[in-house]
Amino acid sequence: MIWGGDTLKFNRKIEIVFNHKTTLILDSQSQICNTLYNELLEKINQEYKNNPKDATLLK
Repeated sequence: MIWGGDTLKFNRKIEIVFNHKTTLILDSQSQICNTLYNELLEKINQEYKNNPKDATLLK
């Protein structure tokens, strides 16, 4: 446990078991999120590389 100001923070690891169908769905969603993240990161990197003064994606 960690005390921070007026709050107490803690974490706990729990195991969640999914059936095969749910596992496939979650894996698919995870891959979609990863692809979108990588595409956005590439666009940001290109914008800053090509136009560092005019880059606006992170503003």
